[in-house]
Amino acid sequence: MDERLLPITDDVLPYIIFLPSDRDAQLRMLSAVFGSEVNLDILTAFCGKPKVYQKELIETLPYSNKTVINHLKQLVSLTVLKEGMEKQEGENKNVWLKYFEVEPSRRWLIFLIYDPESISAKMMQEIIVEVAYIYFKKIGELARQYNMDIDKLREIFEDGIHE
Repeated sequence: MDERLLPITDDVLPYIIFLPSDRDAQLRMLSAVFGSEVNLDILTAFCGKPKVYQKELIETLPYSNKTVINHLKQLVSLTVLKEGMEKQEGENKNVWLKYFEVEPSRRWLIFLIYDPESISAKMMQEIIVEVAYIYFKKIGELARQYNMDIDKLREIFEDGIHE
């Protein structure tokens, strides 16, 4: 067996974290998301949901309206969430509801929060395909940037998949 730079034990999950390429943006994102219980609670609300309404977050989270709104703005500015408005037609009047969705390139954040046991087999298959596609594409770009032989990556992949 070859010596590896990062020895891996059998009790780890293969989380892959996609971060902005700018180092300062990486640190801001990680600090804001994982350094704030409010942000973690907001992101937890997205587990299993494609969109979450601001009103729902304000009603269910144990924080003031101002705190929730400020943290939502922060997550939008970090491009973790994107916001939208939806028209809800009522009997007497129409109401506009603000909602938030996870930016597609940041969905991995939500899956870091999920309890892996609560993810359906179908959803896990979709996650594996999506993460593999992005990861292999980016690792290939990085390898080409450093003039690495792509066949070496194929060999590593083949070895790993057949272990």
